[in-house]
Amino acid sequence: MIKNWAKKTPDNFRLTAKFPKVITHDKHLVNVNEVYTFFNNMEPLEEKTLALLIQLPPSMQIMPGLQNLKDLVRMLDGRSRYAVEARHPSWFQD
Repeated sequence: MIKNWAKKTPDNFRLTAKFPKVITHDKHLVNVNEVYTFFNNMEPLEEKTLALLIQLPPSMQIMPGLQNLKDLVRMLDGRSRYAVEARHPSWFQD
């Protein structure tokens, strides 16, 4: 599917892709070796990828979510830009 998108989209096309649900919602960013599979799968679209989105589940509170996110950052590929969408209210309180 990803190879097909790479072939069928124009050269100037840019996209943002979300990290797989298994990483963000099922495993809550813990023990997520699936990150490397995701990077490998996204490789055909590398030139067309504007950013990769880490959408946190609505149930993930700032703690331990922040530590889990810090651990994930160590695994990220430096070739991409990343965006994080936090949705639990604890991320936005003073």
